[in-house]
Amino acid sequence: MVLPHPLDRQELPADLRPYFRLTNQKSDGHRLTVRVRCPSCNSWRRITVHQVRALLQNGRMTGRCHRCNGLKDAPIHQQRSGTWKGGRVPQSDGYIYIWRPDHPQARKHGYILEHRLVMEEKLGRPLLPIETVHHINGDRADNRSENLELWHRNHGPGQRGPAPHCPTCRCGELEENRR
Repeated sequence: MVLPHPLDRQELPADLRPYFRLTNQKSDGHRLTVRVRCPSCNSWRRITVHQVRALLQNGRMTGRCHRCNGLKDAPIHQQRSGTWKGGRVPQSDGYIYIWRPDHPQARKHGYILEHRLVMEEKLGRPLLPIETVHHINGDRADNRSENLELWHRNHGPGQRGPAPHCPTCRCGELEENRR
C-alpha cells in the first residue's frame, strides 16, 4: 500500500497554520496522520492527511475539535438543511429549546429553555440558578410572558388550584364561586 505524500505547510490556509504540527507526521502502515490543536479549547488530536485534504477541498476545515465545532457551527449546518426552524426546537417533554450558545446557562450543545429566556427579558436581568419559571396554565409550550411566574424554589408539574376568596378564609369558598 502506498502512503499519501506528507502534508505541506503551503497546503494550509495561513490562519490555520499555527494549529498544525507537521514535523511529526506519523504512519501506522496505511495512514499518515498529523497533530492538530483546537483553536477554541487548545486540545490536541490526530487527524489523517487524507481527511485534512478533503476538508480543505470542501472548504470545511476549521481546525476545531468535534466538540467545539459542533457547538459553534451546528446552526450553520442545520440552516443549510430543510429542517432548520430558526433554532426553536420542541422536545418530547413539552418544553421548547432555543439556540443560544453564548448564553451563560446554555446547555452543552448551545440550547436553553425558551421560558427562561422570556422571563429574563421580562425581568431585564439573568435568572439565578435557584429560580424556576412556572407555566400558570400548565402548558409547557405556552411561553407567553403573561403565562409565566417566577418561583424561588422548585415546583411540581401541573397547575395551581383556584385561590380562596380571601387569604385568611377557612370556609372553603373559592373566588370564582362568589361572582
